[in-house]
Amino acid sequence: MITFIGRKFPTDWDYGLFEEKTIESIINQIERKFPLGNNIVINTTWFLTNEDNENWIKCKNLVESNNNGNVFLLSFVDPAPNPWDLGRILQLFCKFNVYKIGNFSGEFACDWASTILCDRFKKYNEDEIILTDIKYNFLSYSRKPHEHRLALYKKYVENNLLDCGIATLGKGPNHNFDATLDENLNNYVQHGHWYGNAPDGGYSIPHDLFSLGRLDIWQHHFLNIVNETMQNWDLQELMVTEKTFKPLIGLRPFLINGDVRSYQWLRDRGFKTFNHWFPTDNDIIETLLWLKNQPKETIQQLYNSMLPDLKHNRSRFFEFAQEEKLRMENIFDVR
Repeated sequence: MITFIGRKFPTDWDYGLFEEKTIESIINQIERKFPLGNNIVINTTWFLTNEDNENWIKCKNLVESNNNGNVFLLSFVDPAPNPWDLGRILQLFCKFNVYKIGNFSGEFACDWASTILCDRFKKYNEDEIILTDIKYNFLSYSRKPHEHRLALYKKYVENNLLDCGIATLGKGPNHNFDATLDENLNNYVQHGHWYGNAPDGGYSIPHDLFSLGRLDIWQHHFLNIVNETMQNWDLQELMVTEKTFKPLIGLRPFLINGDVRSYQWLRDRGFKTFNHWFPTDNDIIETLLWLKNQPKETIQQLYNSMLPDLKHNRSRFFEFAQEEKLRMENIFDVR
């Protein structure tokens, strides 16, 4: 028996459709692996343990009626629950066998985002994306103006770095910067944007999940600054998103504004990172200031020296995505 609890993204959103298919696959695998068990599947997307939360109430009622079995926590689209909510869930199901699948550490960790990008990402030839004419030392895309993204953007301004690079920041009540590219959001529906021009999308920057954006910008920038979803917080499970995978696909060195554990996560999975190429101890602003003082010819030579690692990352990404797809299709068997 399987009881499903939780919310899902709408299936008319690309991520929602893939989330639905993934959950169906996991449930089918649970049915085969645990045919006689009391199985509870909880999709943790938007899941909170507030006392008035309908899904949390359902969980407590299920435990009251049967306080043992198997509980499967799924995290694919969004980060795993914060430590407070996750702790309450684990405490409630303390007599159950717990399987944490997706954006968790542990035996059943798997990277869902890479499998979606492998399937849906716009196809590019190397000639379209390789750097041959530097116009921008760096490119730093941000949509939602989270605190750590806003803080970095302010440092760009304070250090006069926007005259040698491009940075965006979605509109929001916490800042007055005009930092969008004035793109037509409807042009990005094919690349994952699901709001169109509706005002509830907010931010005035599209969900560009499945492309590198404007090639006239991507082609001519050197260093990609990845403004990840997660900040540095050791208690929170790490989640790596499409933002980190884009420079791997797009042949660019990168630095991460977010959880620094991402660097080791990438290296553990066979990717090359680029911190050691710069004499600045992983500091984004110091690196950009150093680049600002380098001739374009020197930056181009640096890129050319990095190119074997960049090509490795591009090739490795598609291998990795296929490995993760296999893992998710055989979640209880492949290790």
